[in-house]
Amino acid sequence: MVEERNRLQPFLVRVSKRIAELDRSTRTDLEEMDHKRRNEIFSEIDSLKQLYHRTLRTPTWPFDRDIFLRFLTPQVFSLLSLVGIAEPIVTAIRSLIVSIASSGP
Repeated sequence: MVEERNRLQPFLVRVSKRIAELDRSTRTDLEEMDHKRRNEIFSEIDSLKQLYHRTLRTPTWPFDRDIFLRFLTPQVFSLLSLVGIAEPIVTAIRSLIVSIASSGP
């Protein structure tokens, strides 16, 4: 997992440097650059940003966190109900898990 993250890091750095270069070129060559070329550069920047975010979301765990949470959540709540923990605690835990799941990648 850590190895995968370390393997992806140099690629992400190269993509971000390329985005910065392209962005800089649109500001420095303003007078010489025509509309068509500027739109091509903006399109490439958008494409690279999508690639960056997609690569950044690549799972580095041996399991998919979202699937794991979907499976684990009902099991935990069933167990808590059997143990007899009060409903406010179950509600608080449920809202915590939902907020964690919604803040994912």
